[in-house]
Amino acid sequence: MESELGDIFPPFPTITTPDTDLNGFHSRFSRAYTLFVTVAHVLQSILNDLCTREPLRLGFINGAIQDYFEHSTFKHKYNQLYELFDKLSTLQPSTDWVEFDPSFHYVVEFLMQRIKWEEQDESYNFDIPQGLTEIAQSTVYEIINIYDIDFIPETSLEEWHPSLSNILHVLSIVHEKAIYSEVRQPINIKKSEPTIITQEESKNPYTKPLDHSSKQIRILKIFPGTGSYIRCSLEQRTLGPEAIDMALSYVWGRGERKKCIWIDEAYFAVTERLYEILLKLRDLDPSRTIHIWIDAVCINQSDSEEKTHQVRLMRDIYTAAKQTIIWLSYTLPDATTNPNDFDFVLPEGLEEITVDRYDLCSIIKELQDCPSQVQSIEKKTALYLMLWCCIQNILLQEWWERTWTIQEAALPRSPPIFYFGECGKFQFSFDDMMLAMNMLSEVNELLRQTLHDLENGQEYKPSNALSTMITRANTMRPIRRPLLFYLRPGLARKEMIGEENLHTFDSIIHFTNAYKATNPQDKIFALQSLLPRWLGQLIHINYAETCEDTFTRATARLYNKGGMAVVSVLKLLVETRTDRKATPTAPSWVIDFTFSEAHRFTSDDAKMATHHVTPDGFIFSRIRSHPARRRPIGSRCFATPRSLFCSGIYIDRIWKTDLMNEYKDELHTSLLGFKIGREQRQRRGLGESFTSFSAEASSIVCFIAMISGKVLEGDFLDLLQHRYANIYNGDHSYFITDKGLLGMATTSTRVGDKICLLQGVPVYFILREVEVLGGKLEGSLQHRIVARAALNDTFGDLDKVLDSLPIDNIRIV
Repeated sequence: MESELGDIFPPFPTITTPDTDLNGFHSRFSRAYTLFVTVAHVLQSILNDLCTREPLRLGFINGAIQDYFEHSTFKHKYNQLYELFDKLSTLQPSTDWVEFDPSFHYVVEFLMQRIKWEEQDESYNFDIPQGLTEIAQSTVYEIINIYDIDFIPETSLEEWHPSLSNILHVLSIVHEKAIYSEVRQPINIKKSEPTIITQEESKNPYTKPLDHSSKQIRILKIFPGTGSYIRCSLEQRTLGPEAIDMALSYVWGRGERKKCIWIDEAYFAVTERLYEILLKLRDLDPSRTIHIWIDAVCINQSDSEEKTHQVRLMRDIYTAAKQTIIWLSYTLPDATTNPNDFDFVLPEGLEEITVDRYDLCSIIKELQDCPSQVQSIEKKTALYLMLWCCIQNILLQEWWERTWTIQEAALPRSPPIFYFGECGKFQFSFDDMMLAMNMLSEVNELLRQTLHDLENGQEYKPSNALSTMITRANTMRPIRRPLLFYLRPGLARKEMIGEENLHTFDSIIHFTNAYKATNPQDKIFALQSLLPRWLGQLIHINYAETCEDTFTRATARLYNKGGMAVVSVLKLLVETRTDRKATPTAPSWVIDFTFSEAHRFTSDDAKMATHHVTPDGFIFSRIRSHPARRRPIGSRCFATPRSLFCSGIYIDRIWKTDLMNEYKDELHTSLLGFKIGREQRQRRGLGESFTSFSAEASSIVCFIAMISGKVLEGDFLDLLQHRYANIYNGDHSYFITDKGLLGMATTSTRVGDKICLLQGVPVYFILREVEVLGGKLEGSLQHRIVARAALNDTFGDLDKVLDSLPIDNIRIV
């Protein structure tokens, strides 16, 4: 690889120019380039060495670095600068550069602007390629993990930052330790999919295994036929442009495998949902043979090795498919939804509109054909409401909530085809859906303008039906575009979500936190194909490892790249463990990526007393005003498979704590107890409170009831009933600190636990010192995170107190 790197990145050209600014830029870029190539050589050399011992466990990084050098945008940008400086190297100092190239002054202006940015913002790392840094960080993590190295940063966290020079130093250290270390054997698990039909009844169609060293896949052939008997066959193919005629995307569902199809003259169990889809697809043209790729059938789901191999090919599978079918299972709105959001009944006098309310394409055509005259406003308004409700019903379907379905619609070259309604009665393309979403805003604006004209002297008088429809249209909530609409090639809208930001690991984690997956590991694995290929390869897809291992690797990657801010939205694994007494199998700082709806149930968004607010949402809603946003603590942390090293502030210790549900029937007594407990601390002289004990008791009530301070519509007793129900259903706890601070934690806490701020994250953490047989662990003091928390910091000058506290280096295990 060293010779290949030399071909890709030859020595940087030297220049002689009277322009001191340009000379300075060339000098800085040349040094950064030299460092980049040095790290690249060292990294590749280390990987070549260690891959001879552990090729399977480091092969994914080897693939990532090779793809990065060949296809990354850095190479393209580097080549542009290289060509520029290569031209300059041939010129003499006396040459008139502007005459040499008429466009050159624009290039110089660009370079000078870059220099100005560097001077104005020291954090602007123009000459540090982030891509190679991220690959090197993943390499460090895997070496430490494979060889079970207990690595501690030599420098303080204030000096540590993920620059290439630091990464080069760490790489050398861990590589040297790995040479003299034994390989830690991974803890593999064997997974099998549950099925109701026994093995004797359901035969194994996977008698011929796939070649995992190639891009071999299976295709399901559905033979012509009628009736309930579905006859199929499995065919092996090598993945290529012509390998897949059709691919299916659908939600498996939670149903048991109660139905059977015939594959190669043997029974094969499938869910009722898939059985109905196969029947419908076959009956569309009973005379033809269908060749289709379906993950539930074409992948042996009980073979973790094959599943790993096939999931790594998902990008290529859906990109190669000539046609992709998306089957939206039809779900009616439940009792908790507003029926006006999903149903629309035509008023009298509009019988001429005969299109079905679920037929998206017909509604679009009717709107396009509708005359623009004022006299047609009733019809246009009715069609607009029909379109709005139709889209709401489409987006209501479970398919839009699943993690896997994002890539299944984002990757195909041609627009996927949706099947919607009972038995897939209505079809529309992804382009039709985009057109419908755009028409909503266009028609809405047209209606507003027309109504404005009517109110300003037009002779046409609105009917009662039109007035009713107008009233309803004015109450409609804007429809939020799903993430998929920004991921299809050419559809990303920078004004909504930064196009470049969508293609980073931390951003895609953020935007998919509310999506779901049956297997929690798939919340990470399903993201591989949504990232640039080299970046996606750093997601190590392996169904043989535990979910905790997958989440630990993903969490460390997030922390090492950009810090811990994501925990303001996502829970930690320690908060979701069902057995609190069991020994944890993952570090306490590991994120639970399974699912988060904190952003949906915040106290900021609750306008009514009965609106749902969760403790997670309450914590999330307080990040904007959190003191950590005003107190610089440091943004650097370093995560290994065992430990997290970060900067932080110890605020106080817990003096009194109890579970919230212990006071379910003694609401007023518990609230009074908080106040009395704080007064006792003051009277005993055991600590000066940050807040005034003369503050109104209502502040305590508002905090425990998760109110952000604004006036809510509705009865206050209804509010308390709804808010406390959310708290009492879990094991959330309240606590009072030595200095009188009142807080609420996401799990149970103990007396003596520490309240901390970590790495500038706008969330409070509860830390507990770690002990082992014989006392505390050797070396630096270590802690475990036991919960996240919110503090009632409304009163008092907490900012001033935090400014007076020292910043410590903290090790969390």
